Amino acid sequence: MYSRSIAFFALAALGACTPMPIGPGMPALPGTAKTFAQFQADDRECQGYASSDVAARASAASDSYALQRQYDFAYIQCMYSRGHKVPIAGAYTGAAPGAIPPPPPPQPAPTQ
Repeated sequence: MYSRSIAFFALAALGACTPMPIGPGMPALPGTAKTFAQFQADDRECQGYASSDVAARASAASDSYALQRQYDFAYIQCMYSRGHKVPIAGAYTGAAPGAIPPPPPPQPAPTQ
């Protein structure tokens, strides 16, 4: 009976553990004028930074999705601060880059 209780609590404790992220969930690319060797070194350092940041903030209530997002944010911030290209949020406008928008429509003449 006693060994069953221990086994139950051990399994419950293992089930409560949230897996830590093992790497970034989004890509980063080498920045302009950065070598691939610099990118690899920065990538390793930023992954270490993100891991320690998530470990410091992790709690039993955090789910794996939330931990991965925290990891990704820390990783992207680190890589961006070192001059690398990272994904950004944006919307497709349909206009070609550098295109000049059309002028506004003419306004009617004021009536007196």
